[in-house]
Amino acid sequence: MDAALLLQAHAPPARYSERGSYYRQWRLLPYDRVEADEASCRPMRHQVTVSSFSISDVLGEGNYSQALYARLRSTQQPVALKVVDKQKLKRYKKENEVRVEKWVLSNLRHPGIVELYAAFQDQGSLYLALELLPGGELWALAHKKGVRPTLAAFYTAQMLDALGFLHSRGVVHRDVKPENVLLTSDQHIKLIDFGTAKLLRDDDRHAAAINEAGTDLRMAKFKEFVGTPEYMSPEAINNKDTDHRSDLWSLGCFIFMLLTGVPAFKGGSDYLTFKRTLARKFRFPEGMPTVAAQLIDELLVLDPTGRLGGRGHEDCSTILRHEWFRSCPTSELYKVPVPIPTLQELTISSAVDEVVNLASIFPKAPDEWSQSLRDLLVFELGKRSQPIDQRVRDFFSLGPPPEPIKDDLEEFEQEADLATEGGDGEDESGSIVEDGTVV
Repeated sequence: MDAALLLQAHAPPARYSERGSYYRQWRLLPYDRVEADEASCRPMRHQVTVSSFSISDVLGEGNYSQALYARLRSTQQPVALKVVDKQKLKRYKKENEVRVEKWVLSNLRHPGIVELYAAFQDQGSLYLALELLPGGELWALAHKKGVRPTLAAFYTAQMLDALGFLHSRGVVHRDVKPENVLLTSDQHIKLIDFGTAKLLRDDDRHAAAINEAGTDLRMAKFKEFVGTPEYMSPEAINNKDTDHRSDLWSLGCFIFMLLTGVPAFKGGSDYLTFKRTLARKFRFPEGMPTVAAQLIDELLVLDPTGRLGGRGHEDCSTILRHEWFRSCPTSELYKVPVPIPTLQELTISSAVDEVVNLASIFPKAPDEWSQSLRDLLVFELGKRSQPIDQRVRDFFSLGPPPEPIKDDLEEFEQEADLATEGGDGEDESGSIVEDGTVV
């Protein structure tokens, strides 16, 4: 095969073109100035095919793609090779998502965003050679048990840095969640999965990129009903126009998940999750750190214009000035090491089991224990055991446990019956749910 026909993801700036490759064509988006220093990037500047890699393991699977552990034979550089099945891509009508993801990763480089080394194809598949991130998903670190507050603040600061970079260049991620954040070998985070990103229409570069990718006028304005139910903003659920402020709502859900280990709006079904979101029906766990709760409260505002970072001329840098980030560095977030646990965090973590034993012996906590210490202990106990044991509640004088959030199941059953009578059960936008992500 003529090597000149193979696609390179990091080609020099060029106008839109189509390059034939025997049985197929890959439609290129226009390349703009690369948003990073060349010295910080390591693209594969030689042309590659799938035979250029030795493949050993499967890292993950999606509805129409696989992520494989691979090494470039010539240099032994490890990569995560994303293999997209063309037939399934066409069946799910997701061709434009691959174009958008490739455009974003080819043009916008940031230390908090996964790096794209090369893109190419063969008759049956599209391939993206991506940076290998060995630390796994942030979700696995936070699920059910949460992460310590100083680490949660640091990761949120890094996320804000990446989102601020994207927003300033007219890109809205639209699926911010711990599952879309991977950890590097030194435990820093990187944002992945830009297939559902929105390129704002008021940015001429991005609008041209969408149109020249072969989309028609109907596709020039993306459907807004996009994301993962537990993290979708109210305006996205209502299929209304979204912008960077939709990511800010998702960020509030992201922080809640990092601290508590559970989603804020998780219902018994996707529909009930949407209902909870639209009603802003959630509850902070007992003992939740006050400053973190205040930040989440300012982000989870139903009106996008009222969210912190979305009011007037505010942006992500406004959020970074919140008191919760006082322990985080103000610059070079990706060059400093991940913060070690504070003495208080180490003490609380090791003291929880002993507190349970004390509660079985003594009726009340010592008067010398401050209220902030009591709150931290209760918060940690709640993450480990729900509901909190009654003896522990009495020990801390917590009073009766809070009532569980109630959903209107009768209304849910009525609407489910209507959907069944309607035929295929899709919503008005024709969107479906795949692997927890609404598309």
